[in-house]
Amino acid sequence: MNLEIGRSVTFPFEDPQWGQKLIVFLVIGFIPGLNLIVWSGYALTTARNLARGADLPLSSWADWSDIAVRGLLGIAATGVYLSPAFLITGCLALASLALGGRAAGAFLSLRCVGFGVAILFVLLMSYVLWIGHTRFAQTDQFQSYLDFSARLRDARAGSNLFGTLFLYQTLLMFLMLMLSIVAGALFLFALSVIATASVIGSLVALVFLALALVGYVAIVTAAFLANGYILGMAAQTAQFKAKV
Repeated sequence: MNLEIGRSVTFPFEDPQWGQKLIVFLVIGFIPGLNLIVWSGYALTTARNLARGADLPLSSWADWSDIAVRGLLGIAATGVYLSPAFLITGCLALASLALGGRAAGAFLSLRCVGFGVAILFVLLMSYVLWIGHTRFAQTDQFQSYLDFSARLRDARAGSNLFGTLFLYQTLLMFLMLMLSIVAGALFLFALSVIATASVIGSLVALVFLALALVGYVAIVTAAFLANGYILGMAAQTAQFKAKV
C-alpha cells in the first residue's frame, strides 16, 4: 500500500472548514465514554468518505448520528473479535483468585501459556478486524465484520495490503498506548503536587495539568484522524469485489 504517512496528519487542514468540523470533535474528546464512540465513529466515517473518493473527507457534524452509530458498531465489532481473548484472561484471573497459594507453581505455568495464547489470538484477530474495518468503510454494513470466512479469504488475497495496514495501525496504537501511560503518570504526579504543594505551587500544577490534558486530547484526536485516513486509503486501494 503506497501511503503518505505525513499526509495522514496534515490532510484535515486541506479542508477550508477544518476548524468548524474539528472543534466539536476536540470538545467531545473531554467526555469519557462518549469520546471513544465519537473518535471511532469519526475515523470510520473519514475512511468511508475516502473510500468513496471524497477530496475533502472530513465529515460535517450534521451527520453526528451516523458518526455515533458507526463508532458504536466499530466498538461492538472489536468486542466480538476479541471476546475469546477476554474470556481466556478472565477465566485465568478467576482461577488464580480461587486457588490462592495452592498449586501456585503449576498454575503459574498454565497462566503464562494461557496469556501467551490470548496475546497471539489478539494479534491474529486484530489483523482480521482491520480487514473488517476496511470492508465496513467500503460497504457501511455491519455484516462486513461478521462474515469471517470472507474476511479470511481477503486476508489471503490481499496479504501485502492488509499486512501493511496492520503494521501501520499496530504501530499507531502502540504509540498511543505509550502516550497514555506517560500522560497517566504525569496526571498522578500533578495530583500529588496539587495535594502537597503551596497554593502557588498547586495553581502552577493545576495549569500544567489542564494544558497537558488539552494536549493529550488533541494528540489522540489527531491519531484517530490519522487512523481514519490510513484505513480509508486501504479501502480505496483494495481491488476486491465487495461481498457482504
